Amino acid sequence: MDLTIWMFAVSPLLIARISSSSVTSPSTAQSISTNDTTTMMTESTAVTTGTEKHSSESEASTMLSTQSSVMVTTGFSTTTQGSTIAFEADRVTMAELLKDSNTSKAFDGELEIHLVNNTEYIEVGESFIVTCVLRNSFPIADIHIRMYFNGREYDVKLQRTLEEVSATATLVQPPSLNELIACTANMKSLSKYTQRSVVGYKLPKPVIKMPNYAHVGEPVMVKCEVNDSDTADVVLRMLIPKLNINETKAAGVPFEKTFNATKSHNNMEITCVTELGTTAVKKDKRMSLTVFYEPSVSLNNSASIMQISHGGDISIHCIADGSPAPEVTWNYKKEPNVQIVSATILNIKTATSMNNGVYECQANNKHGNATKRFTLEVTSTSYWLILVIVCAILLIILIVPVIYCIYKRKQKRGSYNVRPDGTVIPNGRLEEIPLALEQKQSLQNGELS
Repeated sequence: MDLTIWMFAVSPLLIARISSSSVTSPSTAQSISTNDTTTMMTESTAVTTGTEKHSSESEASTMLSTQSSVMVTTGFSTTTQGSTIAFEADRVTMAELLKDSNTSKAFDGELEIHLVNNTEYIEVGESFIVTCVLRNSFPIADIHIRMYFNGREYDVKLQRTLEEVSATATLVQPPSLNELIACTANMKSLSKYTQRSVVGYKLPKPVIKMPNYAHVGEPVMVKCEVNDSDTADVVLRMLIPKLNINETKAAGVPFEKTFNATKSHNNMEITCVTELGTTAVKKDKRMSLTVFYEPSVSLNNSASIMQISHGGDISIHCIADGSPAPEVTWNYKKEPNVQIVSATILNIKTATSMNNGVYECQANNKHGNATKRFTLEVTSTSYWLILVIVCAILLIILIVPVIYCIYKRKQKRGSYNVRPDGTVIPNGRLEEIPLALEQKQSLQNGELS
């Protein structure tokens, strides 16, 4: 990094300190020029490349005299993989440089590089979005950010908010596999630098060879392979969850699996994946298998005879299975209170005896058909009510005479209590029953019992 400072000062001593971060640079030269005296200083700058530690310092001291105003010019350069990136000089007045010594703390925010997909692995030839962000530094309006990649500077879109300044650019990964993204932030004479590595890669796409459909019982062969000669560090994976298959091998050798198609294999997904070594970089190819079979039918009520009370409601669901999906039709006695909902549901509202009969659900596709039927019986609630009432009336008619007869019989027969005066008390009652004269005489003679 070359740093040149030209100044003409008005105070006895000026110490200028300019820091740079994570930059590989040659020795730094400083030249301080006045009307009468020029002082040259040269220093070496310590560098740590490829890390986020920053070490670069230059200090200059010179005797200053009170004459005209001063212009300070700073400039530096960096070398990345043999390409030299030149950074244009920033020019500030002497007053601004003195002010920087009081505002350097406002430039303490960390400069960061963000990748949109948050991964450093970029496929060769693919474009990707990069954003450089500087937070917690002010004044925001004085901060400028630049971005460098693959040996040249890119145009950026600057955005400023109350808390940060960001610069965004769209880059393209070159054929070379490893590159550095570099960002610089400048505020007057102060500057920051950071970098981030990106890794380019080449990964072939997997290929699946298999039939799109099969019939139940037919053999199906699935082949997973890579049609590319460059398969170094590439792993091939086959995934068939319904068959519990999850296997890997070197991409140079294809996968082959054969099985007999069943109903459960319909719409089964087969996935082939190429993976780049132990990284998270991968590409996949997916296909589905369609298995054809004839329909089958079932009802939500399995009874062959269904009963419903007069005036009640009933809903019958016809559940059809088949591949391709079968068409469902109903055969039944047409009545105003019978409705077909969504082709598979039959509803009867306020059932009457007119709804008695046989109902049939049929499913059809090009491989066959299936039928399910049931008999509906509507029972009358009023008939049973009348029958119960008639039975109750007949029972009352039979019981009342019997009770009356029993009562009368008890009135005529029973035990009697006879007092000495001839008074008789029947059936244990307290009231007295007078006897006729003949009865009294018979009682006295012992003839009445």
